Amino acid sequence: MRTVPPQGLSQFEQKTQKVYYDKHRHSAESHNKLKATPPTSPNTNMLLTPHVFTGVAIGASVQNPIAAVPLSIGMHFLGDAVPHWDFYSNTQKEERRKGWRPIAVMADLAVAIGVGLTATLYALWVVKDPALAINIFLCGIGSVLPDALEGPYIFTDNEPKILKPITIIQRNLQFQAPLPWGILTQIVVILASYLVISNSIG
Repeated sequence: MRTVPPQGLSQFEQKTQKVYYDKHRHSAESHNKLKATPPTSPNTNMLLTPHVFTGVAIGASVQNPIAAVPLSIGMHFLGDAVPHWDFYSNTQKEERRKGWRPIAVMADLAVAIGVGLTATLYALWVVKDPALAINIFLCGIGSVLPDALEGPYIFTDNEPKILKPITIIQRNLQFQAPLPWGILTQIVVILASYLVISNSIG
């Protein structure tokens, strides 16, 4: 509904009030549009598999777990700053719980677990270095720990207050990229990590 400035005012006053009314009408319309638009998924994390490859590479190359484990956690956040695509890119928040996306996330998790366990068992049974195996295992966990802590926020409507700082950091660091570039960057991360692993324990 269009608001008409009151009559009996000077031409200048009428123009001033018209600008005022138009401005507030536009603000109200914009607010209503925002309320009507479902929120998109706020976090588009890098896939778990590249994170685990990075953690394994750190565990294989940095022998001291006191340094390696915190480094693997820190590299998770740096990894999220790499332009990437994931299964929640450009989706509504409710879409993450239905259709093919939860299945794809579980498949990515299974591959990531397989990578971490394979590297751990290789260090234990082939290299025969239990300390190295433990270091790789812990770094693999550390590399995905921020995403694991964010799980309640991603898959439910609840966000534990104690974990809110991690959610905020993750949200601010994400660098979303379209297909295919958002996948190619993660393949580069995997290949670079594999080279480090091969040179360290291969």
